[in-house]
Amino acid sequence: MDEAGCRAFWREMKEQVRCFRKEDRNRIVFGARRRRFAWILGRPLGGHDYRTLPVVPDQTLLDFERKSRVALPPSYRTYLQVFGAGGAGPNYGVEDFNRYVRDRDFSAPFPHTESLPEDHRELPTYNAELGFPGLAYISDLGCGCEALLEMNGPQPGTVWHETEEGFLKQSDFADYYREWARRTRRSIDSHATLRFFARKTDQRGRYPGLKLNEILDAVSCEHHTSEGWSFLNVPEGEIWVRFHGIPGKVVVDEGGAVKRIDLK
Repeated sequence: MDEAGCRAFWREMKEQVRCFRKEDRNRIVFGARRRRFAWILGRPLGGHDYRTLPVVPDQTLLDFERKSRVALPPSYRTYLQVFGAGGAGPNYGVEDFNRYVRDRDFSAPFPHTESLPEDHRELPTYNAELGFPGLAYISDLGCGCEALLEMNGPQPGTVWHETEEGFLKQSDFADYYREWARRTRRSIDSHATLRFFARKTDQRGRYPGLKLNEILDAVSCEHHTSEGWSFLNVPEGEIWVRFHGIPGKVVVDEGGAVKRIDLK
């Protein structure tokens, strides 16, 4: 995308986030819900709550580029100018530019172009305290894993995941964000569909004639069943079905008839 396309894209994403905030009132999407007393340490904990930070002034960006001697990747620069300094987004949200990026030194380039093995921490370019050069911390994946943005290197604007499985290459920042928006829309719509089915009870609270396949055809999220789950105490004669990315479960009998639908 050229600069005009990037700006239009981030305006669209910001409007989508406003819609998500209204529709996902219970914050069912992963990374959206904040913990109690989230601001006690001066920053949000546990989730982004679909909030956005103020945009970054152009002069601040110019000062950063002059000081760090690197040009901001176009997709990230226009994000800061149009969307905001951080806020709602992938994982637990995009971290504040002013807090985590603005005063960091990215003059040394990131040297790699492909995903790295599990022992990437043994590579000479890795620093135990600073990580890899040329990368900015932009998001918390949870469980001690991080998302980082390539600021200086052969592929500026690329997002990388540092995980227990290795150092994994993702996509350009704008594509990374677009995919999050798609998943979020799918999760919100799927949970609304599940709520629709949960209300289809008779006067006794039962689901006459409702079969699991009817729900699976309507809910677009991937699902998995309790068959073979040894870590859950599933009552005999019941099968639990959960959907990836949304809370709740559908409980059916061995014939696939729906016995109950839990939304939490």
